[in-house]
Parts: sequence; C-alpha cells; structure tokens
Amino acid sequence: MGLFREILQTGLTPLEKISGYLYPINKKEKYLPIFILGAPRSGSTLLIQSMIHYFDIAYLTNFTRNFFKVPLTGLWLQQHLLTKKPPMNFNSKFGKTSGIWGPNEAAEFWYQWFPSGEDIFVGEGDISKEILRDIRKKIMGLIRLSKKPFLFKNLHNSMRILPLRKAVPESLFIVCYRNPVDIAQSILQCREKILGSKSLWWSVPPREYNEIKNKPPLQQVAEQVHYIYKQIEKDLSKGDTEYVFNLHYSDLCNNPTQTMRAIKDWVEKQNIQLIRQFDLPDTFPIVAGRKISEDDYKKLGHYTEFLASKDG
Repeated sequence: MGLFREILQTGLTPLEKISGYLYPINKKEKYLPIFILGAPRSGSTLLIQSMIHYFDIAYLTNFTRNFFKVPLTGLWLQQHLLTKKPPMNFNSKFGKTSGIWGPNEAAEFWYQWFPSGEDIFVGEGDISKEILRDIRKKIMGLIRLSKKPFLFKNLHNSMRILPLRKAVPESLFIVCYRNPVDIAQSILQCREKILGSKSLWWSVPPREYNEIKNKPPLQQVAEQVHYIYKQIEKDLSKGDTEYVFNLHYSDLCNNPTQTMRAIKDWVEKQNIQLIRQFDLPDTFPIVAGRKISEDDYKKLGHYTEFLASKDG
C-alpha cells in the first residue's frame, strides 16, 4: 500500500502544481484553520467527530490522508468522486475512525515538515522560512479549495504550536481538557492494549521526554499529561487569547449541542461563519473514574497532585 501511494502521488504531482495556480492564496482569506490540541485520550476524537457532524466544515479524512504529498489533488478527488458526507457514527478505537469520511490525524502530512519519533518539539525558529511558506501554502490551499473553515486534529501539533502560528498566524486553537488522572489512566491502558506493556511509550512525547522516559510507568504517564498541557499553555500564551478556546470533555459529553453553539459563537467573532448541519445526541456517555487497580489509580492521583503543586 505504501509503495502504491508513493507511485500514485508522484504521478499526481503535476496536477497538484496546477491546483496551486488555480487556487492561489490571498493575504486575507475568507476562512481560517482550526487546530485541535491536547493530550491523547482527552476527548479530541469525540470533539472532531461532533464538529464535523454538527457543522459543514472541512477536515482531513481517511481518504485524503492517502494524498499527503498532493493534498489539493486529494481533496479535489474527494469532492468529485465520493458521495456526499454522511452523518458521523461517533465510533473510534484509540483515536482512529472507520470509513472513508472518518477524520484522520494524517501523520504523514505533518511529517513533511516536522520530526517524528521521540524528539518532536519544534520552536518558532527551528524551521526555515521556506518550510513555513510551504506549510502556509498547503494549509491555505486546502481552505481555499474547500471554501470552508478547515479543522485539523493531530495531537502531535501540541508540540508544534509556535511554528504553526508563525506560518498561519490567523489560526484558531481548541484545547481539549479532561481529568488528568483519567487521561493518564487511559494512556496506561492504551500502552497495554496496543503495545502489550504499560512500560512502553505510547503517543505524544512532551519536550521533557528524555527526562521522564526512564521513570516508572505510572509516573511517566502522569508527567506526559502534565508536560503536554504545560507546553500548550506556554506556547498559546504568546499570542492573542481570543484565538484559543478551552473545552472540557465533561462539558462536551453532558451538553454536546450547547458546546457546539459556544464554539460557533467563538469562531464567528473572527467573522467566520459556521453552518449547522446535523443534530447531535442529547448527551454522550462519559468515561470516567477508576478502570485500573485501586493502588495504581491512587498513585496516579498522587503524582498528578504533586506535579500541579510544583506549578502552583
């Protein structure tokens, strides 16, 4: 599949260049990109599913992720080859969705510019102006072709906020929050279910990864969550707070429609219209509370409280 995608994208490169000319970037675009940030297991998948269900909004799909080198061509093909987007089914497994219309984090799209692996933090001055221009060109090209606000959910972008703001300063950011003990617990469960061991690292590494990688697993996941949010809040504080929306998982689950209305009001303050599409359920089930041994859950709570007290 990987080789086929590579051949396909190479063959489509000339069409991508033509698309760039057909959909040039203006200095002042009508629509903006919206980035979803947060720690893994914070409710970000439910959020993007809710937003693309409730709003007529563009996003990277399980289909378009196959065209990460030629994203405009992929989006054009999606618009012309696929049937109209159906309502979301709100199913996912460890952040992955099913179906060609399911939202995709499109890791390879971002790896065109940013590092993968364990050392992924990128500061404002860590990449060249040429790369920043290319990021802007592709992101704003997708927006111009879709003629809608464009929603991006890749939680590794929580470690790339500064260059993203540099490339696309008009970006909006939604930060997903959830009880940090429940997040840490869920990450621990993912380590065991996906990797087979709670000692193996899973998902977004914070800037402090090398400092915490040799600590006990329970302490690792607590610090992973803590340092991800610490970095997000630090990097977002360097811009206008009106471009940031803080969302809590429990609010989304208890009042999905009210949460969408709050997001709509926030986005429309930037003179960007969000069009309502499908109704949401009255509530979503909340996953909370102890799912691991009582001793481990208490330890996670102690680690989390200690980390919070250090910053307090």
